[in-house]
Amino acid sequence: SGVESAPGKKDPFRLRAFFAEVEQADRTK
Repeated sequence: SGVESAPGKKDPFRLRAFFAEVEQADRTK
């Protein structure tokens, strides 16, 4: 299981990209 409870701890870039994707999806709702 490579899923961490806090993915941003080891991969802040991926976390930023995830939040950007969520924000974009929320905007086009």
